[in-house]
Amino acid sequence: MSASAPNVTVADVARLVQALEGGVWMTAAELAVALSGAATESSKRRIRAIASAAGSGVVSYPGSPGYRLWKACTVDELHACVAAYSSQADEMRRRRNLYRVRLHRENPARIQPDPSLAPSRVQLAFF
Repeated sequence: MSASAPNVTVADVARLVQALEGGVWMTAAELAVALSGAATESSKRRIRAIASAAGSGVVSYPGSPGYRLWKACTVDELHACVAAYSSQADEMRRRRNLYRVRLHRENPARIQPDPSLAPSRVQLAFF
């Protein structure tokens, strides 16, 4: 079973934003050192949770060099961000559909008709 997500406060988000005020890309490890003094897996996980809580104010995407404030990103970087997430979502949907098709192929629904749900002669007369 996986551990629950770290609790994130408004103060945590404010500290992350302050750390990114220089306008440069920073990795989760660099931010973890800046905010907690150590780049452990736990502290990097916390950085990811804080960045997520910051919403669109903090930008990070698959293939990006790390985290950066929205206001420091170029338009090209923001387009790359949207494209990366679109590509990732498309790939996840493709894989989900593969699993869904196999699930239903190998485990077809076995529906037992319920006689109480059958239409009566009166109901059928309307058709």
